[in-house]
Amino acid sequence: MKPSEPHFLAGTWCIVSTSLSFWKTRQNPRIRYTPEPVLSPCRELCLRDEVLYTRNGKPQTVLGYDTPLSDTRFVWRGEPWYMRWLISHWQVALRGPEDRWVVTYFEKTLFTDAGVDVYARESTLDEMVLHEIYGQMAEVEVLKPFVGRMFLTAWGC
Repeated sequence: MKPSEPHFLAGTWCIVSTSLSFWKTRQNPRIRYTPEPVLSPCRELCLRDEVLYTRNGKPQTVLGYDTPLSDTRFVWRGEPWYMRWLISHWQVALRGPEDRWVVTYFEKTLFTDAGVDVYARESTLDEMVLHEIYGQMAEVEVLKPFVGRMFLTAWGC
């Protein structure tokens, strides 16, 4: 079965909460997904993936492409060409009402441990909403080990 277009991910998401230590020394983390046509470097429908953040007050960007394996599973490949060998398998493990938030799970790679991010369309989520998300995470086998390791990311620095 060919995956459907992952339009629900299109646009900019703020990483509100995470288990990845990478975000402990970075601020204002966001990810922008842009659907790309068949002629993109993926050679099939994919998402342009831009990870945007600041570190020591300087803007930083990590570029890549996400090729869908299913409606919720993807393979990320780094961009430009010399980063193509960097690959990450990830999935959308939970989706909130009206896609106001999502929880993503990343498998371990050569450079990062396995981890979880909570994305939202705004840089903060209500404390009760976060509590509900963590509760839902505790019921999903792949997310359960990360519930106690989640922390809020730094914004407005």
